[in-house]
Amino acid sequence: MKPAVAELADILEREAKRYVVVRVDAVKLQEFGYSLEAAGEVYPEVVKELKRRGLHVIRNPWGAGFIVADDREVLRQIERSAKRVGLEAALERAEPKARRGLRAKA
Repeated sequence: MKPAVAELADILEREAKRYVVVRVDAVKLQEFGYSLEAAGEVYPEVVKELKRRGLHVIRNPWGAGFIVADDREVLRQIERSAKRVGLEAALERAEPKARRGLRAKA
């Protein structure tokens, strides 16, 4: 049976805390029984849930998906190493775009 988004987030959050960083993409979710197509639809929701829980996220500069970590400094080091070889990585913001726009106007 395929785990729901919250269950996947629980598992991946534990992995991020244990292994420092975790790659989250459709291929990773295939490990949990999702087909490639279904995983492609589910993993953005899992990433949103991980961000909501306070984990830090960047787009994977070496391929598809995202890299998730409990420590922002680890992701900054990944960003710096990606830039050294000419790749682009950016920290994903945890707050929705609408909220950022409201803050900027205030």
